[in-house]
Amino acid sequence: SMPVYRTYVAGGSASANDNSVLAATLEMARIIEPSIDPGTFDALSTALHEPGEFAARFEQLSGPVMAKGLEDTLFYRYDRLVALNEVGSDPSAFGMPIEAFHEAMASQSAQIPRTMVGTSTHDTKRSEDVRARIALISEMPDEWAAAVSRWSSMNQTAWNGAMPDPTMEYLLYQTMFGAYPLSRDRAKQFLQKAVREAKQRSSWLDPSEFEATLFDFADEIVDSPAFQDDLASFVARFAVAGRLACLAQVVLKVTLPGVPDFYQGSELWTDGLVDPDNRRPVDYVLRRHLLETIAADPAGQLDPAAADDAHGLLKLRMTKRLLQIRRTVPSCFVGAAYAPLVLNGAASDDAIGYTRGGNVAVVVPVRPLRISRAGWRDTTVVLPGQWVDALGGGALGDGRLVGGTTAIEDVAHHGCMVLVAQDAIR
Repeated sequence: SMPVYRTYVAGGSASANDNSVLAATLEMARIIEPSIDPGTFDALSTALHEPGEFAARFEQLSGPVMAKGLEDTLFYRYDRLVALNEVGSDPSAFGMPIEAFHEAMASQSAQIPRTMVGTSTHDTKRSEDVRARIALISEMPDEWAAAVSRWSSMNQTAWNGAMPDPTMEYLLYQTMFGAYPLSRDRAKQFLQKAVREAKQRSSWLDPSEFEATLFDFADEIVDSPAFQDDLASFVARFAVAGRLACLAQVVLKVTLPGVPDFYQGSELWTDGLVDPDNRRPVDYVLRRHLLETIAADPAGQLDPAAADDAHGLLKLRMTKRLLQIRRTVPSCFVGAAYAPLVLNGAASDDAIGYTRGGNVAVVVPVRPLRISRAGWRDTTVVLPGQWVDALGGGALGDGRLVGGTTAIEDVAHHGCMVLVAQDAIR
């Protein structure tokens, strides 16, 4: 019943937050297990609120129990939208209103300005770009439902008469969409981990023969021209939106309150799916080559629709420029105030805007599919004074100057706007 990994009572007196967590956990446990003597929970409450060996052992144990029960079991059974099934996340929390997001970021800026803002780690179940692509499903539920229904029908015979596992099948379709193209070997490696972690039809301690059935299913659909053609066509329809989502995520990570963290290898497009993907060797030679390409053409712009950006030069270029912005105006980030920006126009509900330190203005799409299809149209933001388009130009100060009522379309690069006040650059 613990809603968090652990409390920190053993390190000192219980904080108000620890007290609240323990009270809620014990109350939930009483409801779930009414047959247990209430005195047991009373005794636990006393022991867990007092620093000592019992509280320390409990806190050391609660984290692993939470991880194994939630992240390594439930997250492989509950597959409504697996982009939400991430370490430290709650898959029942399906987004939040923009106003609540602004409140959370303002609080984060004021209370924990040096918190780490990470998007991929050694332990992420899906890398940042895979999650961003899968999250697009929330923007096109009807199209996705029709595709899954079609795929399920055409792949029914791939079970070869065995009882289907709809959970694993649906999990595989989401994974194939987010990590496209998924090879035969990687699909089977992922399925083996998923079915064993779910512990319903196999497990690490007791592997079952069902795994062979699951692998045969994967082989069949990988070899199916009809399915593969349909999947490829479907993925292609959302390729641009997927790249916009990935780039918007980079902008958010670098400009929101906190210190951005870049996990090794995530500088380019990523397709990682847990171990061993998260620990794959990083091709630093390729990254040096791409950085040299950027240095030789600092003003170069790539179209997110360009099919030849297989590695992720666009993402690296965006990352490099954003880090240059942080280095140029550091006072606008760590410890700097966060304030919402008001957007006006047709796409105002499809994006989020904010300022940092009063001198950096950011707008990114929160519905990248809609932006990729309809564009920014007449959407504007009002900015007093003169601002530099920080994502345009060869150097940070080379971008066009804007001010007053500004059309997002005029200063958006790959779906995102980052402006820096001209006075802050001087």
